[in-house]
Amino acid sequence: METPGIEQQTEQGREEERTPPTWRQMHLGTSPRTEALLFQRYREAPAWKKLRQMQRLHNAARRLALVGLRARHPEASEEELMQRLANLIYREKRARRGRP
Repeated sequence: METPGIEQQTEQGREEERTPPTWRQMHLGTSPRTEALLFQRYREAPAWKKLRQMQRLHNAARRLALVGLRARHPEASEEELMQRLANLIYREKRARRGRP
């Protein structure tokens, strides 16, 4: 039997690392009372406020991804960085759908 190559091992490791922690794992110091109040506020927030927050999170994630791409590809033009960002985003979406 052949031993997996470095690329295969790296990809397998990345898949394992992609499992995000649960909310509780990220907030071990939050008391149950505080957690209940926070979730109540989330539930009661108007839709426009939730959408605005999601838009801000989305924009922050894009900026962070671009920072990482610029660090890995300092010679790349803005156009190339945008293409790399699109590849990164859409490759992830295809992977979630089970497409090649």
